[in-house]
Amino acid sequence: MSPLIFIIFGATGDLTHRKLMPAIFSLVKKEKISPDIMVIGVGRRDLSDQSFREAMHEAAGVSVDDSKIWDQLAANMSYVKGMFEDSHLYEELVTRLD
Repeated sequence: MSPLIFIIFGATGDLTHRKLMPAIFSLVKKEKISPDIMVIGVGRRDLSDQSFREAMHEAAGVSVDDSKIWDQLAANMSYVKGMFEDSHLYEELVTRLD
């Protein structure tokens, strides 16, 4: 499978929790996409990478049996705080992507 980078703008919102993260995790679990996918969450809340991972773990509904798959996915998750109209946010995203 080819590398994939998924950037979620508004990552702390309801759509991400109810739909996007469960769908991404389901695709990884079913081996439709690689667990090496990089997920970068972007939002206005002040979260650390670890806090973001914990929130996404809850959103994905990971069972104990799926913890190994989750650990692979979560290892490539990070969070960038910023306002969408601020050019510094996009500079930070470029830095993360490099």
